[in-house]
Amino acid sequence: MSFLKKIGLGQKKTESVPGIGANKLREQEEKDRKKNRIFVGLILLIFLALIIFSLPQTTFQPVASYSVGEPWRADDLTAPFTFSILKTSEELAQERNEIRSQTPPIFHVNNDVDLEMEDSLDLIYRSLQPVLDSYLQWRRAGINNEPSVVADSIQYIRERELSNLRLDSEAWNILLDNYASVMLNNQPERRTVVFQIRTQLEDIIDRLLLGGMIDRSKSSIETDDITIRNLRQITERTTSIANVRDSEEVSDFARLQLNRVFMPDVASAAYQIFRTVIRPNFVYNSNATEARIQELLSNISTTKGAVDQGQIIVRRGDIVTEDTANKLRSLAEARALTATELERWLRYFGEALIIVIATLMFFFYIYLYRKQIYQQPSMFLLVFLVLSIVALSSAIVYPFDNVNSYIVPIAIAPIILTIIFDSRVGLMATITLAIITGMIHDYNFEYMVATVAACSLGVFSVRDIKKRSQFFFITPGIVFITYMLVIAGFGLARYTGWERFFTDLFFIAVNSVFILFTYPLILLFEKLFKITTDFTLLELADTNLPLMKELMGTAPGTFHHSLQVANLAESAAVEIGANGLLCRVGAMYHDIGKMVKPSYFIENQSKVNDHDKLKPRMSALVIKSHISEGEKIAKEFNLPNVVIEMIKTHHGTSLIKYFYNKAKETPEETIQEEDFRYSGPIPFTMEQGILLLADGVEASCRSMKDTTYSKLENQINRIVDEHIRDNQLSNCPLTFRQIQVIKESFLRILKGVYHSRIEYPDDTKKLTVVTADNENDLQKKNIPTEEQTNQ
Repeated sequence: MSFLKKIGLGQKKTESVPGIGANKLREQEEKDRKKNRIFVGLILLIFLALIIFSLPQTTFQPVASYSVGEPWRADDLTAPFTFSILKTSEELAQERNEIRSQTPPIFHVNNDVDLEMEDSLDLIYRSLQPVLDSYLQWRRAGINNEPSVVADSIQYIRERELSNLRLDSEAWNILLDNYASVMLNNQPERRTVVFQIRTQLEDIIDRLLLGGMIDRSKSSIETDDITIRNLRQITERTTSIANVRDSEEVSDFARLQLNRVFMPDVASAAYQIFRTVIRPNFVYNSNATEARIQELLSNISTTKGAVDQGQIIVRRGDIVTEDTANKLRSLAEARALTATELERWLRYFGEALIIVIATLMFFFYIYLYRKQIYQQPSMFLLVFLVLSIVALSSAIVYPFDNVNSYIVPIAIAPIILTIIFDSRVGLMATITLAIITGMIHDYNFEYMVATVAACSLGVFSVRDIKKRSQFFFITPGIVFITYMLVIAGFGLARYTGWERFFTDLFFIAVNSVFILFTYPLILLFEKLFKITTDFTLLELADTNLPLMKELMGTAPGTFHHSLQVANLAESAAVEIGANGLLCRVGAMYHDIGKMVKPSYFIENQSKVNDHDKLKPRMSALVIKSHISEGEKIAKEFNLPNVVIEMIKTHHGTSLIKYFYNKAKETPEETIQEEDFRYSGPIPFTMEQGILLLADGVEASCRSMKDTTYSKLENQINRIVDEHIRDNQLSNCPLTFRQIQVIKESFLRILKGVYHSRIEYPDDTKKLTVVTADNENDLQKKNIPTEEQTNQ
């Protein structure tokens, strides 16, 4: 990064005098920084590669931006060369539909169907003849009173069952009685109904085969003609659908012919036999029909007419109609087809350059002003992972003509980054994504402005989340309304119609609904990257959680003390721009270790003091143990690391003065100050420093008697100054002015808490405001300056 330092883009850092082992430490830090730079570079390159390679292969845009129904604002446009006019997607779709509806279906001739029906008819009569003969034998035996009549009847029944013919009882009776009557009167067999039915059926079948029978209903065929293909004769012909019969017409024809020749009961029996025999000789072939349709579809011309070179396409001020827009699209397509390989690469390079610049703009902001993100590879990866998801989604949606570009919830990325980091990161992400996605969607200025406005207001709505409903209802509503107002403004300025407005509005509504998926995404990122967001802190701030209830029941004094500290810390954090919610949650859980031995802490004691039985050194160990015990309990309940760190640092390495002084009064003991100091570490964030001060101030002010305003103010100043002199805030990024604001905040809150027992002198109604004039006086109290605090 030495090049960046030379051009003034290097990170600011303070130089310090190297101490013992500093060179070795500096070498290790340099190695870590080198690894970090490599990892950050890889993430940046992968992000750029993904976005650049996902750019849609759009057509060239040789004309100015335009919209249908709006005036043409550029100069008169003439055709630079002769080009064909493309058919619109609606015209092509109409032609395709016409081909599908007007292409005659193809039927293949079944050349063996006549033999199949003849065999079927023979089989029926072969099955019928034994039944007729057994019936005749039974009738003769009955007429002649022969003893075999019973056996003959049984034989008839058996033969009828074996025949397996699907005839109703009336048909059987007609056929059997007629056959027996003719044969018993010694008449020729051709006089029987059975014989006459076969003759008529063969004639009807021949006539039907001559005209043709199809296996599909005519109502399912949209065309007036059909194609008959004879694979055996290698012929194909087209005939009117009126010349052939479907199954319904075949049945009607057979009934009509049979009723002309036979009596109704005989005709019914004959039709039952006909229905068993008949088969269509023209069989529909779906594969052949679809192949013919696809062949015709492939031959559709995509153009209609042409525009000659020099012909005016649109004049300045003319309304852009659908026909004009189609000519402009045709010109862009023709330009793309005639573009050289060099022109294509130049266009691609130009788009890639815009993406690189937008990305570097965001990267330098992270590098210069958000060092904690740049210095943590996992956080840097999280930032660009979120950007990649949204940008790639936008690129994926672009090719679909029936999907509006507003459907992609761009606001998800800035909102997630705002909740995890801060609003400035979210705003920079908004600008970066607006540039990238606006370029993806044909350099759409309206889309880019709407995205910047909606995402920015969405970011502002989640800067300080107090409850979930704020996110689930307010944020999607703000994004929706902002999008709506922006596109309405552009619509009024460009005279666009209501149809386009409501179309955009529908996709914006879907976009707003998708923003609700931000919540599960944040939960996923919390688990993957082990981070803590305001959503988690909001859940932990609930005093009805099991751990809080246990603290309330086991150590009620500590619970009350924690709530008071939470109020002080949150108020002070808000005053100086720190994370008030984190301060509140950290304060609520900072003393959970006292649940192990609650009676050893003064806020939980009544009359008996358990420390009276212990030596000062042992008492100090018990007091210090609530830090380690609190850390154990926090890990058992899976509290976030950021809360655990606040538990560990809320006393820093401060001295347990009461027991230290008591130990010094015991001459026989060897006293070491380290034995009476907390193990630390000292606070290293603003929130941890605020908690340390709030804890000390609340504990000391609660024990005050005869409280007055001046006593309260002096006590707050004394506690804070003691921590400063004890170097408990040396690693904490609190400035001189911020510490003064914290004191004033503590005084304001405690004044309200102890209002009933505070005496107010007339000259203390106004709080002291820190100015440049009294800064030197305050520095005399050993309060660090802003530069000293940063160091």
